[in-house]
Amino acid sequence: MKKKPSRRLAVFATIVALLSAPTSARSEDDTYEEGTIFDIASDFFGGSTEALGKVIQKVFGDLGEPNAYIAGEEVSAALILGVRCGDGNLTHKTLGERR
Repeated sequence: MKKKPSRRLAVFATIVALLSAPTSARSEDDTYEEGTIFDIASDFFGGSTEALGKVIQKVFGDLGEPNAYIAGEEVSAALILGVRCGDGNLTHKTLGERR
């Protein structure tokens, strides 16, 4: 079952947005630049797209530079009750990578 790129893109953008550092706490050494996040997302999704670039620009414009990102997979299904399951790695600029 192949996931839709738009679903994965939305999940990635949401996670980057949630992990964005407040502007006052931002420093070059502990946040990711827009180009770096775009490169990571392009590698994760298997290519660069205009939509991906727009989402990343929007997140950076609204919330600033993130200090971490999560790259992972999510599966969800629903018939009567919904079920969600996911797995990924949190990569923090200063604390490193955690599952």
